[in-house]
Amino acid sequence: MSITQDNASVEPTVEPVVKEVPVSTDVKTNDIPYARFKEVNEKSIALQEKLDAMEAKVKKARDSELEKQGEYKTLLDEVNLELASTKLKADEWTEYQETRRKTLIEQLPEADRELYGDMPMDKLEVHVSKQSNFKNVKVDNSDPIGSIGGYSTPKEVLDAVRNKTITNDQGQGIIDRFRKKLDR
Repeated sequence: MSITQDNASVEPTVEPVVKEVPVSTDVKTNDIPYARFKEVNEKSIALQEKLDAMEAKVKKARDSELEKQGEYKTLLDEVNLELASTKLKADEWTEYQETRRKTLIEQLPEADRELYGDMPMDKLEVHVSKQSNFKNVKVDNSDPIGSIGGYSTPKEVLDAVRNKTITNDQGQGIIDRFRKKLDR
């Protein structure tokens, strides 16, 4: 006994799933639909390309007209004038950069000059500016007036030696400084 199956095509039925997407009713008056933005943007780009092409075409026609008239010299003079102007600006800029770098490097201590010599200009300027801020700070390292070693009188020094706050040698050194101060 054999069991046979009917090989007839069986098509499963699939029901499409429909999801509802909430539609926002808040329409802002300043919003531009992307499609319109894209259209206007592409049109603007196309017009700019046409303008650039026309300008190039006009320049080429002018150049060829001057060439036909044998006025290569006019073209050459125009190009040389632009080149000279550009070269002058470039030379001035290079000279300024070199002078500025030299001035900044001279403000650094001798030991640091080689280390910071290859640093880019913008970073070098910041570094030197920070360094110069530290140089302007002045610290008073002098003894307070009338005080030597924190003592105002030799009697205070002797009391400190008796109380064993300082040693005899330290006390003797402070008293010697008082004597030198009186001898002046």
